[in-house]
Amino acid sequence: MVMNAKSKFYGLLFSYDSDPDNPSFSISANGGAQVYGSLLANHDNVTSMNGDFGFIYDEEIICDISGCVNSSLGTGGSNPFISLDIIPGSWKDW
Repeated sequence: MVMNAKSKFYGLLFSYDSDPDNPSFSISANGGAQVYGSLLANHDNVTSMNGDFGFIYDEEIICDISGCVNSSLGTGGSNPFISLDIIPGSWKDW
């Protein structure tokens, strides 16, 4: 994943590598890139995060993903993320 030149990402970004001890994927963010939401990875192959890179907390995005109830944002109502469930065996902690 590469983010440069003031690019913006909204939501949940998950970088998965089937061999986290020897990752073939990397994460790089520079030049004013911004993530509004969350970044998760099962590896530590972060090549660079600099040049005014930023993680920005945005309550509306977190509420959209989780379906929270907030007086100014409404409810998660018809949000497609609400129907997500935990699937047994779908997560592994290394």
